[in-house]
Amino acid sequence: MDVLIVEDEVVVGFALREELQDLGVDVAVHLEAESALEQLALRTFDVAIIDITLPGMSGDALAKECRRRFPRLPIVMTTGLNAHEVRAIFAGDGCLEVIEKPHDFVALRACLERLGIVFDGQAIRSAND
Repeated sequence: MDVLIVEDEVVVGFALREELQDLGVDVAVHLEAESALEQLALRTFDVAIIDITLPGMSGDALAKECRRRFPRLPIVMTTGLNAHEVRAIFAGDGCLEVIEKPHDFVALRACLERLGIVFDGQAIRSAND
């Protein structure tokens, strides 16, 4: 399982990475959308966790580009903004969840499970595996 995290708050991004790595997941953390897009051209990810407020290209623009390139890629948008407004941007996208900040790993895990990312003991796998 490969997870892309795009989060400009270093502490948040690396805390998420540690939680996922503890489950045996390979994680790439990027602080901005442009470097994440470069990585997406080189590597396949099973899920993307994207902060909506990023420097440069915004997280919603990155999510839309991910959707264009990878129509079935599960995406979790994280936001300190109003989650209802963010959900409205992506209305009808069944492969996208929105979670408000601050969040904990239990809430993130629930979002991932709703997207079909199944936790199997200490492992994580796509429901499609």
